[in-house]
Amino acid sequence: MLDFGICDIPDSKAQRLWMLQSFLVKGQQEGKISVLIVDEAHKLTAELLEEIRLLGNFECAQEKLIQVVLIGQSELDDLLNRPDLWQFKQRLSVRLTLQPLGVNEVGRYVAHRWSVAGGKNPPPFSSDAIADLAKWSKGIPRVINSICDNALLDAFAETASCVGVEHIHCAVRDLHLADEKSLPTPKLSAPVLPPPIPIAPPRVRPIEFRTLERYGVRSERRSTVARWASKLGLA
Repeated sequence: MLDFGICDIPDSKAQRLWMLQSFLVKGQQEGKISVLIVDEAHKLTAELLEEIRLLGNFECAQEKLIQVVLIGQSELDDLLNRPDLWQFKQRLSVRLTLQPLGVNEVGRYVAHRWSVAGGKNPPPFSSDAIADLAKWSKGIPRVINSICDNALLDAFAETASCVGVEHIHCAVRDLHLADEKSLPTPKLSAPVLPPPIPIAPPRVRPIEFRTLERYGVRSERRSTVARWASKLGLA
């Protein structure tokens, strides 16, 4: 009711249903089609689905007053096939399933997303990269988006003008979308260093130990070590 723009919603459920029905009847008289779209419907409980089924009771002599669209992942099929939801299943008029994208569809999907984002030139993905993208994403659009985002960042970090297979593999590895053993070993590129500058070895002068007497200096008093050495008969 809030999404339909209805204000001053009463606390009583019966009054809410009456107000909603009045709103739907008015919309039908004005030639409008009222639609309730439920996203992530595979997460709904059986109780909530029963409440949605009861909304189908809003109808006039010619047609339903509200159309309900349930959008969810593949688990929604399992939910609707439950025996306790048989009455809900009888109300369904159309069931559609989006299949994973093929290799050619993945390429067109990436090109469309690239143009919508403002890209003037064709998307910077090689044909091999598109093929690997379709393989590791299994054609799921949301996974395609994640892989492309990470692959583009890797290519940008390497200042590469084109996203290659190695960038796709790096993105798949970072997102943990595949077993490490199933991915090829990444090629590590060693940094190119400039040649070393030759440096002449330093001149090493031999150290000469000289006695104080050679310099003409005499100690007035022998040190403790010298006195003990003479007692022990050491030179």
